[in-house]
Amino acid sequence: MQLTKHRLESFSDGVIAIIITIMVLSIPLPPSFAAGDILKFLLSIFIYLVSFIVVGSFWNSHHRVFLMVEQPTARISAYNLLYLFFCRSFRCSPSGSSKTRAKFCRPSGTI
Repeated sequence: MQLTKHRLESFSDGVIAIIITIMVLSIPLPPSFAAGDILKFLLSIFIYLVSFIVVGSFWNSHHRVFLMVEQPTARISAYNLLYLFFCRSFRCSPSGSSKTRAKFCRPSGTI
């Protein structure tokens, strides 16, 4: 069975849709309605919006590349899987970014 262009595109669209879904599910809900908690929640929403734009641009560039493909080969399929792997490896979840900020952006003089 030969892999068709539409099947490869559909698979890629599905993977990118799952990536976006995982991003939205990782937005932490505020524990209370205190001003500080709401501001952290709004920061998470902002990070999600920026991440959505980045992943959307990945999808758009992927779509433009596949406009030039007539018949996918095994090499194109392998490159596509590698591309999707790196799309998922892109650290863009709102909850992960706050942990990274806490880990690497400590004030000087703290351990």
